[in-house]
Amino acid sequence: MQAGTWSPSSTDFHRAATRSGPEAGARTFNELLLQISRQRVGSIDRLGIIAHSNANMIGLAGTIITTGPNAPDVLFSPAGLINASVLQSNAAAIANVRDRFADRASIVLFSCHAGATLGLLIAFQTAFDLDCYGFNDEVFTCTDWITPSLRITSRGRMAYTPTLANLIATGLATPCSFAQNTVWGLQPDNAFFNRI
Repeated sequence: MQAGTWSPSSTDFHRAATRSGPEAGARTFNELLLQISRQRVGSIDRLGIIAHSNANMIGLAGTIITTGPNAPDVLFSPAGLINASVLQSNAAAIANVRDRFADRASIVLFSCHAGATLGLLIAFQTAFDLDCYGFNDEVFTCTDWITPSLRITSRGRMAYTPTLANLIATGLATPCSFAQNTVWGLQPDNAFFNRI
């Protein structure tokens, strides 16, 4: 953390999910579909996916890189990757779970840059036939710790506002300055809608 190479991991995402409602973890796209299939027909109003991502893909599993010139970074595992081609190739499996979603349900991708271009949002919207929301910039995780032991005292609150990265870089804010107690308090700034 002091070196600035820390990045949120499964523990942080789990805490964010449990603060926000029923939590069901998934390391692969098939596990995600299995979690959806376990829900009652018509019972899902909003599906929030909390993960690492970029404008083209979401990674449900991977390795956090803490050394080297690109640190911090995350290397997505192939089995945990969700992009347009994964969604297209799993169209039949997705169709089998669509009935678990309520009328007018939506998907929110709570991850960095998932809404930076419409491509990923369109891929999710097309696959699930649901409105899909994402974030243009970085979504931050608030983690508090005690120095000098660096014992973590609080984790799992997330923060988003456009240009928050700039505020943090200039020392005008921290992720905890804007952190919400639930991910549903974050306001996505991009969307692709199924219907008007």
